[in-house]
Amino acid sequence: MAGQRVGAAAGGQPAHEVRARLGATEVEVVDERTCRLRLTDTVEYLAFHLVQLGCEFEVHEPREVLEHLREVHGRIGRAIDG
Repeated sequence: MAGQRVGAAAGGQPAHEVRARLGATEVEVVDERTCRLRLTDTVEYLAFHLVQLGCEFEVHEPREVLEHLREVHGRIGRAIDG
């Protein structure tokens, strides 16, 4: 599967903590608790990387990452509801 690039904003964690969790990635400081990041990987791994940050985030692009997150949300909801 070809690598895609995601643009996202992470809130609640300083940029240096996000960098430490994700390794070499583009992280831009917005303020002391928010940053913008750009990652390149498959849609599935982009979603995984964002979720594993352990903070609120907002995906700006691409649409495919949002669609995948919606699918995962549905699966998790069904698993919880039993």
